[in-house]
Amino acid sequence: MNRRAFLASCMLTAMTLYAEDKKVEADLKILNFDDYFAEDTVKNFELLTGKKVHLDTYGSESEAISKFLVSNPRYDLMFISDLNVERFIRLGGLLSKIDKKEIPNISNIEKSFLTAQFDPGRKYSLPYFWGTLGIGYRKSAFKQKPNTLKYLLDSDRYKGRIALLADGATNIQMALKYLGFSLNTTDKNEFQKAVSLLKKQAPHIKYFAADNGQDLLKNGDVDIILEWNGDMLQLIEDSDEFGFVVPKEGTLLWEDCMVLPKRSKNKELAQEFINYLYEQKTGANLAKYLQYATPNKKVKEIMDSSYLENEAIFPTKEVLQKCEKIKYNGAEVKSWQDKAWADILGKEER
Repeated sequence: MNRRAFLASCMLTAMTLYAEDKKVEADLKILNFDDYFAEDTVKNFELLTGKKVHLDTYGSESEAISKFLVSNPRYDLMFISDLNVERFIRLGGLLSKIDKKEIPNISNIEKSFLTAQFDPGRKYSLPYFWGTLGIGYRKSAFKQKPNTLKYLLDSDRYKGRIALLADGATNIQMALKYLGFSLNTTDKNEFQKAVSLLKKQAPHIKYFAADNGQDLLKNGDVDIILEWNGDMLQLIEDSDEFGFVVPKEGTLLWEDCMVLPKRSKNKELAQEFINYLYEQKTGANLAKYLQYATPNKKVKEIMDSSYLENEAIFPTKEVLQKCEKIKYNGAEVKSWQDKAWADILGKEER
């Protein structure tokens, strides 16, 4: 799929999914993952600056891309995954370069996060939070920690009590990891083995959850889920009925980033908002609420041990050695993933 076809496909998807209000008026327009600010993050910025913020949210990567490409209002600041940063950079003409001189609090960020394989030199993106994808579970349903992807991907033991993600690419990548392959493989034989595994497992999956797996677990709809670590840790914080574990096969390491869309009308205020997020107090409030790993060294100075020493937030070196960061392998591989996912869903039994 070439650049023009990709953009056309996303725009068509967006127009069929939703219609945004053209009359939204605000000084700063933000697109972010659902529930990815603390409760007072936006309000406090409005009080500090006297500016009005319009926040729009999304629950899946495909929805984010669609809203971004046909956004009305046009967003000034967007929060997206590292994979999509790389994808947008390669497509060209979608992002503006960030003026780091306008973000003095960037000095609070650990040096290791000031460059990235997907954005060398951090010209187009800056880090927000990072973490892992793992297994969330109801403790009463298991005699021991379900520390392997087998429970999710290769067993009927919990038939009808399992939830995976709504994102097909991620499910396929985790199936690759379970089979001992790289998440980033471009080998069609390896890829097909992962797809076959998921097709076989599909009848046992109750839900493909769009950013609400933790709610399904909490409400008793399922007993085991594939979920992002911070979402599970928020649930665990409220109840010791649940647990989270990084699978022994390893998992993906993700990083969510802040970018400036090319069509942004207020880049200066967007950069001011980034600077505000990088303040020590603001960053600490975010880390406490989200329970994801911060790249902000100043925030770490004031966080307590329950955060800093929590291996579900900051995995050990041994765990990290088994993990991989996702790479964007081009439109052809993306096309494989999309077609395979449609096939998996088409054969799903209820």
